[in-house]
Amino acid sequence: EESERPAHVIVKFNNDGSVDSIVRLHDPPYGQLHPVSFGVFSNGQYLVTGLLRSESGLGQTVPYTGIFDGSGDFEQEITLPNDTAQSTITGAKRAKSMGARPAPDQANGKALKPSEKPKGNLPAVDRQEAVWGGRIFSGPTDNLYLMRAWNPAKVYVISPSGQIVHHFDIRPPRPGLRLTTIGAAGRGDLFARFVGPASSEHGFNGPLVSTFVVVDAATGKQTAAYRFPPKEFDDLLSGCASGPNTFEFVGSTKDHKLKVVVFSGG
Repeated sequence: EESERPAHVIVKFNNDGSVDSIVRLHDPPYGQLHPVSFGVFSNGQYLVTGLLRSESGLGQTVPYTGIFDGSGDFEQEITLPNDTAQSTITGAKRAKSMGARPAPDQANGKALKPSEKPKGNLPAVDRQEAVWGGRIFSGPTDNLYLMRAWNPAKVYVISPSGQIVHHFDIRPPRPGLRLTTIGAAGRGDLFARFVGPASSEHGFNGPLVSTFVVVDAATGKQTAAYRFPPKEFDDLLSGCASGPNTFEFVGSTKDHKLKVVVFSGG
């Protein structure tokens, strides 16, 4: 019974911190959804991505993305190419009942070619890590941006109607860097923060160097990159960018205090 499952809710707060509304997300057909990230379209609908556990008794868990209305009811599934290439909860019956949409190619609206999908069969743990490491964020238009933490990270631009407008990769400036944050950076730009060891001696257990990459939100083309030396605020909790060269984060200091950390590219 649905009432016996864990409830996943979206809580909206007023500016004074009081609760404005609480919306419960209802599972799509044929599975139990564990949401990982969500975004809100300008029309009030939710774009939700996470992991779907099959109700077929096989216990399979696969990446899932869908649109839900303002009441939390399921509207339609959105099929991401990389997810579909690796998922086994498929079939015409499921696709028809869930309103699944194929992912159109940016140029001609046709389904992506098999060559654009990842080669080989990725283990399930890799698929789940790609979901857990990703996020949904808003951009300079009414579309939402969904990032899957593949290697390299892949960003899908999704419209309120559920169409994948286009997609692009965000690659690290050099090997060995981890993508930790991604978001809007002013009008028409996105930023991605990569971290890497300051020295090979301590690796990721020692001081970390931050590298910020700025990309054009329409094309995914890199327009700038900034590398910052290690700081005492290595534990950055969340961040945003007020422009293509100023990045602000809430950071945790070694004495467990919260401070705003500003990186400026000049």
